[in-house]
Amino acid sequence: MSLYFSSSPFPFKQIQMIEVFLFGIVLGLIPITLAGLFVTAYLQYRRGDQLDL
Repeated sequence: MSLYFSSSPFPFKQIQMIEVFLFGIVLGLIPITLAGLFVTAYLQYRRGDQLDL
């Protein structure tokens, strides 16, 4: 077991850091995207039908 840890612990730590950053980016983008979709949908709903069809 000590042979495995003495070789190089860095790749696992680097992969874990990238995974944490990606998880944070995804969790941050989902609410912002949903909020933007709801805001634009509400603005279009409030504007009404301007084409007079």
